[in-house]
Amino acid sequence: MGGKKALKEIDATWIPGESVGPIVLGNPAESISSFLTVERKNYDCGPEDETFCDVDDEWMISAENGYISTIACFRKCVYEGVNLVGLPIEDCLERLGCDRNKSADDSVWFEDGDQDVYEVDSLGAQIWVFKGRVDSIAVMEIYDEDGVTVIHPFRKS
Repeated sequence: MGGKKALKEIDATWIPGESVGPIVLGNPAESISSFLTVERKNYDCGPEDETFCDVDDEWMISAENGYISTIACFRKCVYEGVNLVGLPIEDCLERLGCDRNKSADDSVWFEDGDQDVYEVDSLGAQIWVFKGRVDSIAVMEIYDEDGVTVIHPFRKS
């Protein structure tokens, strides 16, 4: 692995709108290969988009125009000291400051069964839920109301 850490050794702390561990939103996509072994996946998302999966299928990193735009966490996404993946959706929503009885924003069919999708725009998160538990979390930059300006409400000055 050439000095690269196994994913379990990499901090998976999520800072909304900024990063998950060493994977920083807005950084060049090639930066991830310095600490993770990744494979480029060919999803038909568009000519300027790329998707990378680590060899353990724990993270999927999407890039637009060569810059990291989304980090999907399949096994670990630590927020305020707690891994959100695997939590009951109600507990996850409450931990993120949302109404624990919030309804899903969408439902997506997969062969294994439907997954409910919860959007938490204020934190730049999309929570995927299978059988009532958080299956994965996709995190992205947080945008102002104009949909263009990236904001970082949690960055300390």
